[in-house]
Amino acid sequence: MKTKRISALILSFILILSSLSITASAGIYDSYEDVTGSLYRTSNDTLYPGNTLEVILKVDFDTNNIDKIVAFDLIGTYSNLTLTGIEFLGDSASADIPNPDDIDLIANLGDGSPELSEPVKTTKSTIIDTSKDGKISYTAVLLRDSAYITEDPEEGFAKLVKFKFKAKSSGTAKVNLTDCYLRKDYTYVDDHRDLNVNQLTFNVQSTGGGGGGSGSSGGPSLPPTIIIKPDTPDKPDGKRKYADIYNADWHYDMIDILYDQGFINGTGVEDDGAIVITPDANITRQEAAKLSVNALGLQLKNGSFGFADETHAADWAKPYIYTAATHPKKLIKGYPEDNTFRPFNNITRAEFATIIMNTFDFEMLTSYDLSIFKDNEDITWAAPYVASLVKAEVIKGYEDGFFYPDKYITRAEAFVMMYRALDAFNMLK
Repeated sequence: MKTKRISALILSFILILSSLSITASAGIYDSYEDVTGSLYRTSNDTLYPGNTLEVILKVDFDTNNIDKIVAFDLIGTYSNLTLTGIEFLGDSASADIPNPDDIDLIANLGDGSPELSEPVKTTKSTIIDTSKDGKISYTAVLLRDSAYITEDPEEGFAKLVKFKFKAKSSGTAKVNLTDCYLRKDYTYVDDHRDLNVNQLTFNVQSTGGGGGGSGSSGGPSLPPTIIIKPDTPDKPDGKRKYADIYNADWHYDMIDILYDQGFINGTGVEDDGAIVITPDANITRQEAAKLSVNALGLQLKNGSFGFADETHAADWAKPYIYTAATHPKKLIKGYPEDNTFRPFNNITRAEFATIIMNTFDFEMLTSYDLSIFKDNEDITWAAPYVASLVKAEVIKGYEDGFFYPDKYITRAEAFVMMYRALDAFNMLK
């Protein structure tokens, strides 16, 4: 009876409450506060058809200004892969609940589908996984009152799930979480968090070896990644310099120069001293402000930068935001409708193009033709900025002929655009 009661409560709350949260079929959680997550492969060995691989979703608590997660919902897609399983990683970071009979409220989660399967339960969590046929639909709810996911102090972030795949055929493979969110409390007043996650794209080599992709000069903004074994040395002493970018990567040389010259930082250091770059993670708006300030070598200043949400920025970011916002060239700008900066929001490719133009003295074109991009009509307000950077060879677009103005820009893409801009003005040593 106890098991049936718990299952009924869980399913009832998810179905009823989730129906209240859905406002449209696209962008279910767009109205919620943004939180950034990151997908990454656990190994960077070269992939061939039939090889297995693991992909982990993590959330940095410090960057996102959260201290715990009680539930999350993931909706997404995958291609050129077979999904062999999803492992919930939250139990290892959560406390035991004192009494399952105390369950009286379940988080507002789920995509509203009436076809929910019987949940899989542990002593600490309830999982509803209906992922199949190229679709990801995964809900995790930790049982109250004392169960929650916290940041691993040694890792510096919390791991939520591990996806297990098998590569299908040679070519590009993708994992994309399109509509996701998490909760840090069970109460109705809790502000939901829109979980934005980078699309993970990688190359599956043909069995004959080799592999395509562009080099660092003249290539597209984000071609398929060429992956070499992680133990390949890139330092004279035979040790790794970086943990997650490699000599053959299209962006390696540019990122290496930016790092050596102090324009960018890594996100951590592994035990062997290898620097973690996290190239596929998204850039937030406050991180973009730092890139702009670093590019010009500006002296940091402190003060009120005039945005309605300026207190929401991370402490480390506030001097960069102030310096960029109060610079005579107005390196960054807020949203005019409510005078907010939204520091933790991911920044789109179009928005980052405007920051590049605000930072550097490129000619702003008044007459241009963006027909080189198949989605040129989607570029709209950012068209003169993008066109000017295309002319300056800072922006080159994707191999498929699209620019994707509203796609969140990755660290690798942002670093490469910044490198090309610095190089255009001979600002690199």
